[in-house]
Amino acid sequence: MQPQGSCPVNCQRISTKELNHVLPLKSLILKLDIKCDNHARGCEAVVPLQHLGEHAETCDFSPAKCRNRGCRQVLNLRDVETHMRERCEARPAGLCEQGCGLMLTHGERRAGGHGCLRALRAHGAALQARAAGLEKALKKEALRAGKREQSLLSRLAAAQLELQVTALRYQKRFTQYSARLDALARARAASPGKDNQDGSSSEGIFVSKIVDTGPAAKEGGLQIHDRIIENLLNNNGI
Repeated sequence: MQPQGSCPVNCQRISTKELNHVLPLKSLILKLDIKCDNHARGCEAVVPLQHLGEHAETCDFSPAKCRNRGCRQVLNLRDVETHMRERCEARPAGLCEQGCGLMLTHGERRAGGHGCLRALRAHGAALQARAAGLEKALKKEALRAGKREQSLLSRLAAAQLELQVTALRYQKRFTQYSARLDALARARAASPGKDNQDGSSSEGIFVSKIVDTGPAAKEGGLQIHDRIIENLLNNNGI
């Protein structure tokens, strides 16, 4: 027996592939009731472990940032819209009436203005930063598009080369077949109605199969590849 307190596997590392899945135990664990991850933010929900992820995606107490520019507050998801519309100091409060024409926030209006020169400089810097970001993104997209274009051109060139090779191959075969047909046509034209070189006529019926019970199966009868000419057919009443 192992001494009490010692590691049952002698503290040796094991991989996940060496672990055995105990399905009944896994099912039991997934049914355990677990508090929501946002319990500290006020969520009182207690859900089975297998549904905890689904609940977290729609939990009203999930942390969410205010979307008004300049505000860095993190609130509960259910409070974001009300905060942005009614309480956020960075929410829009109308255009500046001192000449710059920029949007004032409620915090700036409460303070009596925003200092047009400072606001214009900040606005210009923000526009420059945005333009630089857009230019960088445009260059990146152009580089990506250029690579895609080069890849497509390479694939197109390869396809065209393959098509040309295939066309040449079929053209060569067509030329060979045409030459054979021309040779056969010339041969037929040179010897119309004449016998073959072995002295036999090419006309008639050639035997390809003999039935065991047929008249040709008797001794001294026809053989496969024999040729039946017209006179023989007439004499036998065929």
